[in-house]
This record gives sequence, C-alpha cells and structure tokens, in this order.
Amino acid sequence: MVLSIVLQNGNAHVANASAKPALKEKSVDVLIGKTKKLALKNPKGIKVVWKSQNSKIASVSKKGTIKGKKKGKTVILCNAVK
Repeated sequence: MVLSIVLQNGNAHVANASAKPALKEKSVDVLIGKTKKLALKNPKGIKVVWKSQNSKIASVSKKGTIKGKKKGKTVILCNAVK
C-alpha cells in the first residue's frame, strides 16, 4: 500500500530571498512501514521544524524523515527560521 504526501514550505524568515530554503520535492509517495528523507535546497544556517498534519497517516522526525503509517494522504509542513 502506498500513501501520498503533499509537501508545503511554510514561512521562512530569511533576509536574502535568493537564499530562502525550498523543498527539493513537492510531493512523495511512501510505502506503509517505510521511510523517506526530505531535503531542502539552501539549508545553510536555517533551523527547520517539520510537522505532519495527520500523524495517523505519516509521521515526520525532527530531521525530516517521513514514516508511512496508514493508507491515505496528508500534508507535511516545513517551517524554516533563521
């Protein structure tokens, strides 16, 4: 079984817009029980906070690793602060 995850880049408070971090992917599919590591473009000096909108479908670690838990679709939010 596969679950679909939509990724959203939240608020990034960065002075230089060209250095603003961005997600490398917009959506991913993860098999139940498997993991997928998310990555950012331009992550230098940026603290990232990850959050799953539905942790019953997929959880996400502090380091951006998604774990598929149940069939469905959820959104993983990425908030970056300097």
